[in-house]
Amino acid sequence: MLFALLGLDLVPYGRGDLLWVTEDRDSDVLVGEFDGVLRPPLTAYGGGRTERTALLGSFGLARIATASRGDGGTARQAVGAFRPGLDVQRYLGVEEHGPVAWLGGGIYGVIPTAVEVSDLYAESETQDAAADSADLRARIGGVGLRAGVGGDYRFAGGLTLGLRYHLVGHRARALTSDTITVSTLTYGEAGLRLQLEI
Repeated sequence: MLFALLGLDLVPYGRGDLLWVTEDRDSDVLVGEFDGVLRPPLTAYGGGRTERTALLGSFGLARIATASRGDGGTARQAVGAFRPGLDVQRYLGVEEHGPVAWLGGGIYGVIPTAVEVSDLYAESETQDAAADSADLRARIGGVGLRAGVGGDYRFAGGLTLGLRYHLVGHRARALTSDTITVSTLTYGEAGLRLQLEI
């Protein structure tokens, strides 16, 4: 039997998030993976499950754009990111009501956008703006994997309350004219879930 799933995942902010910001580790443009706008504490997901397996998808979107128009021309700046994610869960039981444990894993990507254009720029300024935009895209983009365990309690009527713990690895790469910098962050993440099965 196939069930459709809609859910909310809650990962509260902790001391690590606060230290990340105070140590200036964020992207400086508010749309990176760890800035809190692209991936807020409460996120939605959806998908489907059979008795033993669930396939869940999610996405995040953040974009900041400014435009100005004057006598000399127009200028536009925009920066953003799209974050699709896909998770698979394998249930260790087939209970329709009551507790059930699962093992799971997933992958996500942070696809960046950044552009800066102006009618007022000379050719050299246009090239500098394009290089700055490329640097921003490299700083925002990344890919991540996660694997972990969880448990759900299925109530009558399709409502499910659960918890999970994942080990997450995030990888980002920044490229300049003469250097490639690769950053990897690995951390544990606990979350609460509220899910509706239809």
